[in-house]
Amino acid sequence: MSIGDGNRFPSSGPSACLLNSCNKKKKKKKKTERNLMNRVLICDSLLRRNETEPFLKKLITGDEKWITYDKNVRKRSWSKAGQASQTVAKPGLTRNKVMLCVWWDWEGIIHYELLPPGRTIDSELYCVQLKRLKQKV
Repeated sequence: MSIGDGNRFPSSGPSACLLNSCNKKKKKKKKTERNLMNRVLICDSLLRRNETEPFLKKLITGDEKWITYDKNVRKRSWSKAGQASQTVAKPGLTRNKVMLCVWWDWEGIIHYELLPPGRTIDSELYCVQLKRLKQKV
């Protein structure tokens, strides 16, 4: 039997979706029929386990993302009738950026923090953020 004949693998549902994505994503690595079947069986096992013991609802995921923003503040100038208005140069057009750290679960965002401009994540800050996250959960 081959993978594509449809008799050995389900034609619909999550297993078929997983199988199709395995075949499409990485064509460089040759997958054996046994490896693909193992993936399908593991996927089905996890889905069945989630029905009896919903562990996926217990997962919390986190990520960091640089957010760029413009801080253009222009000053208004007033002039009397008949006089030329004062010309004001535009402020620098450089973009500012801050790091957004966000954690979410299956329901939505649990906790987020915007770090001060130029600050990045290090181990100390990450530990502090995890303590704050634990307090919210």
